[in-house]
Amino acid sequence: MKYRRGLGAVVLVFGIGWVTSAAVTAHRAHLALNLPESIANSLRPKEAEAVQQAVNHLSLHASLDLLLAALAFISAYGILRERKWAPPLWLTVVTTVAIGSVIAIALKPAQWFNYIGAPALCFVSWLVICGGGRKRAVQGPHDILPDGPMTPEEIALVASLEPATIARIDAALMSHALPYDRKVAMIVAKAMGDVAAIAPNVPDLFFAERIKALVASGQLVARGDLNYMRFSEVKLRDS
Repeated sequence: MKYRRGLGAVVLVFGIGWVTSAAVTAHRAHLALNLPESIANSLRPKEAEAVQQAVNHLSLHASLDLLLAALAFISAYGILRERKWAPPLWLTVVTTVAIGSVIAIALKPAQWFNYIGAPALCFVSWLVICGGGRKRAVQGPHDILPDGPMTPEEIALVASLEPATIARIDAALMSHALPYDRKVAMIVAKAMGDVAAIAPNVPDLFFAERIKALVASGQLVARGDLNYMRFSEVKLRDS
């Protein structure tokens, strides 16, 4: 997706912010818990109780900040690495509202938006970009025709390609394959950009055919029907 990296960076910044907030809050709790002996001994019972309540409050705040930071980092990882194992939508909503409610009750209503809106941004962006929260079927839908075929002009163009050019295309395709599943259409699009100077008019269908050849040779592992490049995925073979 066009803005995947930017959105992933924003979510990552949220996580870093929550970690910083947790560290500062935990430090404040530590200072309150370890008052100088002269001050601690001079506190009245109600004052000592108030200090203990403040420590409990700060400790809860720091713990919840760390939880939110963990959710943000997981979300950022899912966005930046294009993972497909986001949680179901219902679990996202329940978790987000539950965490926001606990924090809002423990702290103050003015922070409802911060502590519900920000986690919601993390999860919704993750879900939208990474596939709706469940492992998606990669087979082409029955109402969508398979890719191709190439036109006679495209076939003639492909037949005229030099072996060195085909090797460059294969290398470009392999350079964009990853150790985990990645959409064939995305790999094809990136590879076409890489070799545009030496193969400017080669159709995407030929790149998809080269993906099939790389799978057949054992260099890539496929998941789904490769006749549907938008609904199939490949990854590097495990070493």
